[in-house]
Amino acid sequence: MVTKMLKLTMRQIRSSLTRFLAIAAIVALGVGFFCGLRLTKTAMVHTLDDYAEAHRMYDFRLVSTVGFDETDADVLAADARIASCEGEKSADALASVADGAAKPCRFLSLPVQINLPGLKCGRLPQTAEECLADGLLYSEKDLGKTVVLTEENDEDTLDSFNRREFTIVGIAKSVLYINYERGGTSIGSGTLSSFVYILPEAFALDYETSLYLRLADRQGEVYSDEYTACIDAAEPWVTQLAESAAYGRSDRLYEEAEQTLSDARETLDEKQQELADAKQELADAKQELKDAHQTYADGVVSLADAKQEAEQELADAYQKLVDGQRTIEENEQKLADGEQELADGEKKLADAKQTYEENAAKFEKEKKQAENEMSFAFAKLQKARETLAEQQQQLDAQKAALDKQEAQIDAAVSAGAMSPEAAEAAKAQIAAARGQLAAAQAQLDEGKNALADNENQLDLAADAANEAFAENQKKLDEAKKTLEEKQQELEDAKQELEDGRQELEDAKQELKDGWADYYTGKAEAEQKISDAEQELADAKQEITDGDQKLADAEQELADGEQKLADAEQDYRDGEDELAKLENPDVFILNRSSNVGYACFESDSDIVRGVSKVFPLFFFAVAALVCITTMTRMVDEQRTQAGVLKALGYSNSAILSQYFLYAGTASLLGCVLGIAAGSYFLPKMIWHAYNIMYGFTGILYAFDWPLALVSSGAYLLCALGTTWYVVHAELQKPAAELIRPKAPKAGKRILLECLPLIWDRLPFLHKVSIRNILRFKKRMVMMMIGIGGCTALLITGFGIQDSISSVVDYQYDEITRYDAAVTFQHALSGSEREDFLAVCEESSAEGCLFVAEKSLDASKGSTVKTTNVVCPESGGVEGFIDLHTQEKAPIPYPQDGDCIISRGLAQALRLSAGDTITLQTGDMRRTELTVEAVFENYVYNYVYLTQTTWQDVFGEAPGYEAAWVNYQTDEDAQAASAALAGAKNAAAVTLSRDFRNRVATMMQSLRYIVLVVVLGAAALAFIVLYNLTNINITEREREIATIKVLGFYDGETNRYVFRENIILTVLGALLGLPMGTLLHAYVMGQIKIDLMCFDVRVAPLSYLISAALTLVFGLLVNLALRRKIRTIDMSQALKSIE
Repeated sequence: MVTKMLKLTMRQIRSSLTRFLAIAAIVALGVGFFCGLRLTKTAMVHTLDDYAEAHRMYDFRLVSTVGFDETDADVLAADARIASCEGEKSADALASVADGAAKPCRFLSLPVQINLPGLKCGRLPQTAEECLADGLLYSEKDLGKTVVLTEENDEDTLDSFNRREFTIVGIAKSVLYINYERGGTSIGSGTLSSFVYILPEAFALDYETSLYLRLADRQGEVYSDEYTACIDAAEPWVTQLAESAAYGRSDRLYEEAEQTLSDARETLDEKQQELADAKQELADAKQELKDAHQTYADGVVSLADAKQEAEQELADAYQKLVDGQRTIEENEQKLADGEQELADGEKKLADAKQTYEENAAKFEKEKKQAENEMSFAFAKLQKARETLAEQQQQLDAQKAALDKQEAQIDAAVSAGAMSPEAAEAAKAQIAAARGQLAAAQAQLDEGKNALADNENQLDLAADAANEAFAENQKKLDEAKKTLEEKQQELEDAKQELEDGRQELEDAKQELKDGWADYYTGKAEAEQKISDAEQELADAKQEITDGDQKLADAEQELADGEQKLADAEQDYRDGEDELAKLENPDVFILNRSSNVGYACFESDSDIVRGVSKVFPLFFFAVAALVCITTMTRMVDEQRTQAGVLKALGYSNSAILSQYFLYAGTASLLGCVLGIAAGSYFLPKMIWHAYNIMYGFTGILYAFDWPLALVSSGAYLLCALGTTWYVVHAELQKPAAELIRPKAPKAGKRILLECLPLIWDRLPFLHKVSIRNILRFKKRMVMMMIGIGGCTALLITGFGIQDSISSVVDYQYDEITRYDAAVTFQHALSGSEREDFLAVCEESSAEGCLFVAEKSLDASKGSTVKTTNVVCPESGGVEGFIDLHTQEKAPIPYPQDGDCIISRGLAQALRLSAGDTITLQTGDMRRTELTVEAVFENYVYNYVYLTQTTWQDVFGEAPGYEAAWVNYQTDEDAQAASAALAGAKNAAAVTLSRDFRNRVATMMQSLRYIVLVVVLGAAALAFIVLYNLTNINITEREREIATIKVLGFYDGETNRYVFRENIILTVLGALLGLPMGTLLHAYVMGQIKIDLMCFDVRVAPLSYLISAALTLVFGLLVNLALRRKIRTIDMSQALKSIE
């Protein structure tokens, strides 16, 4: 009997192969989508787990505010509960590759036990001069290039390295960075661009910045409950070990800091004593200089008096000699009587001439000597003037140095390298130094004034000497003239000379004595002048020595003050360091704190979320069709079942025939669906996510329990429906089964109560409407099946609308600026003016300087990376349109509050009035009130005021970026070169280019949408085909009857398909609200990190979905025209009796 039933079933399958394959196809679609999507997360998790184990990903990361000793890793590794522990040195720095723009990079020490990098090409570094570069940004063509730490880094950052340049010898991926995100930093733009692995000896650090460890008894796969429980259980004792290591280092650092503080105190006391000594020396030097100036002034006066006295004495002596000479001449005139007396007179005249010449020569010699002495005095004054000029230059240089120091302090404050308090202290020291320089300048000015007085006095002395020399010259000239006159008188006085010989002798003796006195007085006068000049020179030397002593004392004082300032700074630094070491913070971070690890879990959960919706809907539609198909099949073969029962077949034997039919079709569909869905769907979805997670290829995973459950569910559905329908029919007697069912009694329908419409309908239209409403069960089943297919199409196209419109909405309605410029550092006032000039030259309509950094935002245990923005002008009007989802404008937040993007609000489950926690890279945490939630689709943003920014980061915002507006995208494209060429510009990003990149990234989701749309389309076509085919099969006698009555083929087709078209239209209309609800639910399950989607279905998508449903209906009608045409009228009209 079993063989006969099997043959009968096979015959039934061959006779209704189309229906059999339709059931198998529907089951295959439902099971394939269910298993494929459910297995995708399993495959993704299995892939990540294999990747994490292959690269020995850490279980815990230990971070301390004081770091860890280099021996702590070995100490922790000795614990039996820890499989391995390894320290890591790391530092963030601005680096450029091949003379490119400087970008923030994270330099990591190359591990050998944990978090092993995956080499993509090249080799591992072997020396401190080599490095591994990030495979996300670099490829094989970059091997051999040089990574350079730029001069834009601060001194502390550069001091963390032993080298400034590294050669790329390999390209690698890192298990620390599973996705494209590289994290935030406190330097540059605030977002890391890449990582770089270098050998530990390339760092100058004597401590580990963090420790990584792997547990010895780790259990379970990543994200599993077993693994989470293992981590939770280990966290308390890991925390205890980490705190022990951190506190041990803190104690050692505390002792070192105390010793440093003590040494600084001693140094400070010594410097204060040195400064007091220097001040005393300066006071002594000033007093000595003052005394020297007084001595010099007294010497100048003494020299003038000595010269005047000597000149007067010489003049008197000379006058006496002239008078004596005149007397002799007179006496010689008297002795002119005799020749002898005449000769004596001539001789005296000759002697007088000789005396005159000697006096003239002596006068010239004295005059020349006086001129030389005056030149020497003027030369000394000139040297003193040059010495004062040099001292003036030194003071000017010191003033310029102070101005430069003040500018450097302002630049350091702007760059964030110095706190405002330290800057104020340094400026106070500079102000004190300026005061000392002003005092030195005043003393120097006094020296200049004294030197000017000396010059004036020396000029007066020179003028007096010149007048005396002129007077003497005049006297010589008069003496010469007198001598000539006396020559004539001698001729006349020869006689008188003879008589006055005795008188002449007396006169000669007197003249001789006079000359002796003259020369003696002259020598004495010269000696007095020489002594006075020597005293003046000594005074001048004392002034020079005093100036030098003063300069030395001032320099010593400045050095002492600088040393004192350094000592005080060392002391304050020691106090600060000591204060910091009082309470070290220790952070125990597991894998969930890794952004890529956390995002991978959320993204895989998205697939799991989608798998909870689409497959079940497919399942429901497929189950509905299976129920309908088997129900109609049983009704169709009711007579055959009655015959078999009449022939003696048991109910179970007859039931087995239908079980075999439904079970075989369902089993075939399950096998095909499980095989295709389990293999192809995970690969297709992984390909879509590969743009964010490209670390390896997906591993195939198969879940036998899932396959058995899904297959069992479909088989249970099909067989249960079959049993219910057949069992109910087989309860009837065979005679009743053999007879066909009595047709349902016709009833008046509601439309007949409207004669205005009903009377105007053609007869066949009335028949079609009555048939539709008479078989309400068939109508409902077809409408639900067709509506479900339409809903799937709307959902697929709606997802396409939601994700494809993101870019347009973001850059048409929200982001209004055309270009974003990132600078190498925060611009000063003059640098901003220069950049604004470049913007004006490039026809920019507006420019806004902004500060932007990346940090972690959290609420409870949920953490999301977000961008924090602070505009310079206190608002973003004209550059960002802040509005709610309902288009209501949002004002900029107040101090202490913030506004956040909708994606961030959804991820953290926040709304207006809630509290959000912002955490910087140095673990600084700040709680803010969410003032409003604004619409944004690309990335997560938090907008702050300048005051709030300072509260969050502990420093004033540094405006290292600018947003620029242009009239059109073409203007922005043309101006991009000018912006990139602006001074200090590091990078220029055009909104149009970024818009294209985001659109390209969104292509990954379109693969999933395409799969959904194709699956929905296939299901819709199969459902329509199956239901229409069953409908035609059920109505073969009816169709044969109207054909016998003379209906043409076209009329027959219209009669049959008119009902299908009406039901298809009604089902499509029912599917519109069903699709809206399904799409809203599905979009609530699709969440991608840093992206936010809106629930939008374009009117065109509704129209296309409904049109496709109608097109599928028409195609099915066309495909089944042949079936209607080939109906055997005589066979169909045979009496069942």
